[in-house]
Amino acid sequence: MRWAKANLKPRTFVSYQECIQRLLESFHGKRREEISPFALEKHKQRRIAADVRVRVNRELAVGRRLFNLCAIWGLYEGNNPFCAVTRLKEPQQRVQFLEPEEERQLVEAAHSPLKELIVLAVNTGLRVRSEALALRWRDVDFSRKTLTVPAAYAKSGRTRVIPLNAKALEALYALRNRTSGEFVISKTDGSSYRNFQSQFHALVTRVGLAHTGISIHTLRHTFASRLVMADPDLRTVQDLGGWASLAMVQRYAHVASANRVDAVQKLPNFPKLFTTLFTKLLK
Repeated sequence: MRWAKANLKPRTFVSYQECIQRLLESFHGKRREEISPFALEKHKQRRIAADVRVRVNRELAVGRRLFNLCAIWGLYEGNNPFCAVTRLKEPQQRVQFLEPEEERQLVEAAHSPLKELIVLAVNTGLRVRSEALALRWRDVDFSRKTLTVPAAYAKSGRTRVIPLNAKALEALYALRNRTSGEFVISKTDGSSYRNFQSQFHALVTRVGLAHTGISIHTLRHTFASRLVMADPDLRTVQDLGGWASLAMVQRYAHVASANRVDAVQKLPNFPKLFTTLFTKLLK
């Protein structure tokens, strides 16, 4: 675990700890040769029975990496048993984003700083836990109207600069007047929040949207989807959102497709619009 703590981002390290803990539930006290593909398959089936199909893939990936590291360091010889276990196919879920009315309900019902966090996430695409809650005032440039996500907190490992629109700036000014701590989103004593999952879930339930499946990550999906609606250049969406590859942004392409359908549906009205415009020009 010392290697993980020294080489991984804090959030990734926590995830590693959780995965290793789950693996220990099946293999604590076992010798390396006892961790066979068959034993790993039994672990996988046990986790499937616990309805954690996606999480077990992460556990297998962590185990595979640990065995690879042991081989590199000369602590293990032989085949990596994790490589012989087939990972589960993960479902391709449709991206959910907020409708304007849903956003209005959430913002109006939320209290500070959750209110400002919602506005900021929808208008900047920040990942709430790893980026928004780690954001410091030194990362905000009010004069240039930009916000910088340092590489240390970015999931892609690359620094990115996000332009700030009027709503994002308004939210930031409100947060600035609320506290004098170093963190943009902080408690009244200046200390940082760890997450807003429970508060956001309670808010969604309070406004009657629990049935919609809205989660705090929906805010980031909303940012990306609205970008695509405004400009279907997926490369721009990738750069502003900090996705590692263009393939990860393709899931938002259906929004651009819907816009194209709307555009085609308006074509029958073109002769009427053209005639009206031409008549105005002749006057």
